[in-house]
Order: sequence, then structure tokens, then C-alpha cells
Amino acid sequence: MSSISRDRHHRLFARLSEHLAPFKSSCYYCPEADALNLHFRADEYYAERVDDRLTVYLSLDSDQLVGCQVKGIRHTLHRFEGFGIGVSGQDVDVAAVFFAHGMLAKVTERKRYAELALEAAKHRLHVPQNRMLVPA
Repeated sequence: MSSISRDRHHRLFARLSEHLAPFKSSCYYCPEADALNLHFRADEYYAERVDDRLTVYLSLDSDQLVGCQVKGIRHTLHRFEGFGIGVSGQDVDVAAVFFAHGMLAKVTERKRYAELALEAAKHRLHVPQNRMLVPA
């Protein structure tokens, strides 16, 4: 890409981004994959696998946590329903999802789950319970 076209591209992107709403943290539950995808920041990121259920997204610039994907949500929540963490009658607190997954994780991986639980709580992220009850 030549410097002229690169400059034109950056100006166009800057003009377009002026009309976008500011970034808002988000979470999306995909029932087909039984996976929860979260984004806390708008940074460009790379993915790092933590375990068979968790992939974190880290900022290219600072290695800060940007978001993640966590799998096996329904199965884990059903295991913890007796502790008040579940999908019956209320929205699912995403911090509780990370708490439950962290309890099942290896000791060496629990710190990352705790970090995600704190981040999700800070952003007050929830998934509507009717999304969680859709069969995969």
C-alpha cells in the first residue's frame, strides 16, 4: 500500500469513526457453540489459550485483558445450580460464570478466571436467562 493510499485510508477511517458510538463492553452467548464471547475494550488483540474452555484476548499494545471466549457454559452452570449459580428465572451474571469455571480449573489457571470475574463484575455484564436455555 503506498503512503498516499495509506494516508487516505487513515483519514477516511478517522471520519467514519467520528460517527460511531463510543465503545461499550459487551458479551454474547452463542447457544450452538455453548460459548460466551466478551469484549471489555476496543483494542486490537491477539488470542491466548488458557485451557480447553478459555481463550483470552490480550491487547497488542499492552498485553492487557481485552476480552475472552469461554466454552461449556450451560454444563458448568448446571453443575453449580445448587449454589445459586444457574439459569433458572434470572439473568446470568457473567462474573458468576467465571467463578464457576474457575472452581473447575487447575490451580495454575484460577488467577485468570478470577481476573475475568472481576472485569465482568466491573462492567456489570449479564446474559439474559432465556438465551441460556436455548438447546445447543
